[in-house]
Amino acid sequence: MSKYSIILGNLGNTCDRFLSSGYKDELPKETLIRQASEIEGVEGVELVGTWDVSTENVDRVGEMLAKYGLKCVSIIPDHFSQKRWGRGSLSAKDPDIRKQALEYTFACVEMARKLGCSTLNIWPGQDGYDYILQSHLIQERRWLLE
Repeated sequence: MSKYSIILGNLGNTCDRFLSSGYKDELPKETLIRQASEIEGVEGVELVGTWDVSTENVDRVGEMLAKYGLKCVSIIPDHFSQKRWGRGSLSAKDPDIRKQALEYTFACVEMARKLGCSTLNIWPGQDGYDYILQSHLIQERRWLLE
């Protein structure tokens, strides 16, 4: 049998910019973990911080993973879905936001340690340019012209 993992959010209530409340009813976390364990070949799950795991529920999530024979293979710190990260997190211009992002990342490291997870998957979704003409591109890339 092959070893696979699944991001837990794929089993849950997916949402997007068109329907931020999601397209399905929210299922209990244990139901999602049980469903993941029932998929042939799946031995691990990737969790998103604040969506699936937090400092408040990390022990309970660990118990549920053990109950259903799954491992946490990765945690993705939620640097993208909160309003405070709207102008970046780890690379935000605001030093207070960068500090918050770093502290939150270290909290995710601690959660990963508690779950026996060796991978933090950093996805800086709001760090950078999302829209054409969001910045003065020639000025930003002046070094290319020199």
